[in-house]
Amino acid sequence: MTGLFKWSHDRTLGFLPWGLSLSVFPYASMKLRHLILCALLPLFPAGAQELQEQPTPFSAWVDFQTIGSIHSPKQALPIWLESVQRAAQPSNTNAPVKTTFRIRLRRLGSLNERLQLRLFFDDLKGASPVISGWSETGEKHFLSQPLGSGLNLATSESLILKAETLDYVDVSVPGDGSNVRGAFLATLKKAETLHAIDFAEPPELDDAFANLPSAAPASGDTFLFGRVKAGIEAGAITLNPADAPSITWQIELDAIPLLAVVTFEILDVDPLHPPEWIINGTPLGGAAIHLPDLADPAYQAVVRSGEPKPRFQYNGWLRGQQAIPSSMLRAGLNKLVLRIDGKSNKLAVRAVEMQLKHHWLNLDYKLVP
Repeated sequence: MTGLFKWSHDRTLGFLPWGLSLSVFPYASMKLRHLILCALLPLFPAGAQELQEQPTPFSAWVDFQTIGSIHSPKQALPIWLESVQRAAQPSNTNAPVKTTFRIRLRRLGSLNERLQLRLFFDDLKGASPVISGWSETGEKHFLSQPLGSGLNLATSESLILKAETLDYVDVSVPGDGSNVRGAFLATLKKAETLHAIDFAEPPELDDAFANLPSAAPASGDTFLFGRVKAGIEAGAITLNPADAPSITWQIELDAIPLLAVVTFEILDVDPLHPPEWIINGTPLGGAAIHLPDLADPAYQAVVRSGEPKPRFQYNGWLRGQQAIPSSMLRAGLNKLVLRIDGKSNKLAVRAVEMQLKHHWLNLDYKLVP
């Protein structure tokens, strides 16, 4: 069997996006005006319906930063969500400053037995949020571990709450709470899913915006139907265009595969500036990133000084892939580099693994002229 055996680190749409007024054309230029209108007509499908707001009566986005502000619009809440309040640690105590966002619930039986709470926050050291669930009598029914791992990046994490015994949920964070952006809350419904017994079970939560589940770190080299899979890097590594724009791995192969694929997870990626893989000195261009629905609140606009338009970054972990031609690999030591350019923002990668496709008994070949 061929495979990976060792590696080492060398950390070296309704609307047009422009305005057009026909009044700028002379009145006598009717033919030119007619041609312009005809050119624009294909942009609007014949018989197109009016843009309709997608109803979400059992879901809500809660902006924690505008709570209590007299200038913030009133937030629409689903029927099972009574209110959202913000409170700070009293200043007359010697305890460290702490901010709590309290989400009060209404018990509505099977309607909200299970809830998803996806929290969006800046993952700062010493400011990890904690989520707890309480009854009105002060009995604690749920307590999460501190969220985040101190990467100093914007991120999001999801929890499933058994809400049938909860009257309120607290999101508590050390400090003034400015690093907690908001939360996506949704009522969950059970559904039956079939899966192959020999393979991993499906995730407990099906993401509302079609984001892929987090990858499980590979525990060792595995072989299946001619494919060898091996983990390269499980933990998170940050990349910064200013001082750490790349990371290098050295991979030793027993034999050259027919095809190879590197998969990884990436945090805070700019969809227009994904990182690039360089294999044995040859760049392969930007990696392919699985992008969720653009309605996902994890898309955050980033406005930089001197730039006329905002950029975007995704405040969460996304799946990335890069296919590698066999001609770029060699038996023995191979050098893999993941690099970001100067237009990228700071980001992190984790769960890096490699798959190698080799010949096997039932590999299907098709001859073409």
